[in-house]
Amino acid sequence: MELVIKAITFRRDIQALRGLAVLLVVLYHLKIPGFYNGFIGVDIFFVISGYLMASIYDSKSSKMFFIKRARRLLPAYWATLILTLLVGFVVLAPSDFLQLRNQFLMSMFFLPNFYYWSQNSYFQATDFNPLLNLWSLGVEFQFYLLVPLLCPIFLRYKRLFNLIFIVSLIACLIVLTISPKTSFFLIPFRLWEFMFGFYILKNNHELKLKFRAIYIVLFIIILILFYPYLDGFNSSIFFGHPGLVSLLVVLITGLAIKTGFNPGENIFMKILIKIGDYSYAIYLIHFPVIIFYNYSPFGGTILGFNTLKDFITLSALIALLGSVLHKFIELPGFSSKLKLRVFLAVGLLIIPLVLISPTLQSSKLSGVQKNIAYSVQDRSQYRCGKIFRILNPRSKTCELNSTKSNLRILLLGNSHADSIKTTFASIAQEYNYEVYFWESNNPLMNAGASVREVISELKYKKIKHVFIHYSDGAVSKAKFSELFYELDHLGVTVSFLGPIPVWPDNVPKVLWSMRDPNRVLSQSYSESSERNLYSPKLVEKLSVKKFKFYDMASILCDSECIFINSSGKLLYWDASHLTLTGSNLFTPLFRKALLDLKRF
Repeated sequence: MELVIKAITFRRDIQALRGLAVLLVVLYHLKIPGFYNGFIGVDIFFVISGYLMASIYDSKSSKMFFIKRARRLLPAYWATLILTLLVGFVVLAPSDFLQLRNQFLMSMFFLPNFYYWSQNSYFQATDFNPLLNLWSLGVEFQFYLLVPLLCPIFLRYKRLFNLIFIVSLIACLIVLTISPKTSFFLIPFRLWEFMFGFYILKNNHELKLKFRAIYIVLFIIILILFYPYLDGFNSSIFFGHPGLVSLLVVLITGLAIKTGFNPGENIFMKILIKIGDYSYAIYLIHFPVIIFYNYSPFGGTILGFNTLKDFITLSALIALLGSVLHKFIELPGFSSKLKLRVFLAVGLLIIPLVLISPTLQSSKLSGVQKNIAYSVQDRSQYRCGKIFRILNPRSKTCELNSTKSNLRILLLGNSHADSIKTTFASIAQEYNYEVYFWESNNPLMNAGASVREVISELKYKKIKHVFIHYSDGAVSKAKFSELFYELDHLGVTVSFLGPIPVWPDNVPKVLWSMRDPNRVLSQSYSESSERNLYSPKLVEKLSVKKFKFYDMASILCDSECIFINSSGKLLYWDASHLTLTGSNLFTPLFRKALLDLKRF
């Protein structure tokens, strides 16, 4: 069998599917009610891409395949990158621009999905990610590298191809139950969606079934509108993503392409086809437009809109910039004249300038402004780190220090425990304590590890000391009561690190924008204590025999609570989480608590 698959002609039905896919994604990012599952438009794109690449690939000219792909995609892709960076240089706060610069560099080398995978999740908004939508282009580019391998396997070794497809699909669902963002971002767990596009070419005969396009489109829209909310943090194959809903969307998309449905001549389908013509440019530009329009320093990734005027403005900007990008950059008339060697050379030459761009942008800032700007970088890696999660997918806890000892401590808590873990583990190592940390961010909280799981881990790791630190009210009184009862039965010592003061607004944001932040950010120790649900008296009523409460708020509060030290460095990187500078203030308290263990 030849390795050249018959090239396809322009198909209005595929353009309609492209238009539907990009429309779903844009409506999701605009937070239009009902389209909270709109991100599955990317799954539609992946199936279409797999089908088209299998259709146009010619094994006799692999080099030309990559050249054509580069000419088709790279001009608009890099134009979006450069435009976003230039706008960011002018309007962004330094810490936000630094994040954009890092995203730019990873995207330049077609690895944006790995950058975002290293963060918490596609669905969290605390980081500033104006190029987040490019994660799927990273997956696409990585798929193109596999096409010269997959096409021969598809044509000559069907069983091997089927095995790769099944392994990718099953691995996707399994990894979803362990690390949803890994399944979401990385090509091995998305490969099956592209490969399904190959199956559409498997049989030469056409299916006799014929559907009008409007029915298929409406079915997909109904699925998105009425299927329960897909939670990107959920590890369920039913309500997580990519899970069984993705499989259903992939099957529907494949069926639609295989049947070669008739788009019809109604106005709705004509609009979808026209949007499909501009879909690549719209997909590239819409996300940066939304993020810059909603931008607030230190505010993270802000999607949606506030008023009807904002919606109209955003829609007009996306349509206008998408049209300009499509007509003047993306169209073949421009890209066919492009000499890729020159283009690549220019791209490589600007990288040194991009590397120093944050320094250039912040060169006029004072020392205090720099401290504020880069406070969000003053923190350690998230929880146990990505590598540990990959190598130990089923592990409940990780080791925070290099000590090997029979004296073992479990640091148990949510993101507030995460912010102090580096300082705590360092001090514990001085006293020869081996420190374990709960891998997930919500133990004992909703959808988090249960008391039984915590107790089981303590027994398995032979841990006799537990340090607990949560944000105020994160865990219910009943759950603590249950935990303390079990710990008392095991004879485990409990050191409860009381909650720290929290602020009504993001500290770096307020300091950056206000001349006198003390007028906005002000609270006394008594005010902080009055709001504290985890008061010493309350916790001690639930406590075990070997228990001690440590008031962390007293370290930050005398008569007034502080959020910045005498050197001008911030103690918080948002409204409630400590920087490394802030957590280091608790070194004396941690020393005392560790010494107290010997007195139990």
